Amino acid sequence: MEEKVNEILGMESEEVNLEEEAMKAVPDKSTIEKRSGNGAENTLITIANIILLVGIIVTIICFFTICYVKEDDKWYSEKVFNPSGFATTLMILLSSLISWSVMRVLANISLTLKEINGKIKKE
Repeated sequence: MEEKVNEILGMESEEVNLEEEAMKAVPDKSTIEKRSGNGAENTLITIANIILLVGIIVTIICFFTICYVKEDDKWYSEKVFNPSGFATTLMILLSSLISWSVMRVLANISLTLKEINGKIKKE
């Protein structure tokens, strides 16, 4: 009678090997690596983009506050170009560009190495 019920329900009457089922449930190492993805690289790229954005904003702010300084005289005041302020502003921009590019290059190297490693493992 039990066999007829299992047949109607579409269940197999064979015994289930628990060890085989347990091994199927445990993912292998390559599956774990695929699931983890590129989190570190994506985080590095995001931080690099934030550094570039903040660097550009700070450069613009510094350009208007440090490069052109108000010079007060007894009778009048005017804004005068400050070369050292311009150099500081330029260094802020260059340092943020260099930091951004280094982080992007490191992330791209890591992604490329992961891709090459995946191709080698498949072969």
